[in-house]
Amino acid sequence: IWQKPQNPPSAYYEGFKETFDYLYEEGRQGSPKWIDLLLHCDLGGRPTLMPAFERAIQYAKGREGVWFARRREIRSLLLLPAP
Repeated sequence: IWQKPQNPPSAYYEGFKETFDYLYEEGRQGSPKWIDLLLHCDLGGRPTLMPAFERAIQYAKGREGVWFARRREIRSLLLLPAP
């Protein structure tokens, strides 16, 4: 949706926020989730999109228990044996 030229950059933020809220609530109910904040280089370089991207990061940082992980940290977590 946010990739279409007729949509404003706020469509990126709104789409992230709605998805994040849904997954965050599922996580609070005992089923942890993850979401990635993805920007392809051809779109992420647009100055008009960066404020929406930064708002999404700040929104997620404002919630308790949110973990910002690097790929290697996720890999290490997933390679652990199941409890």
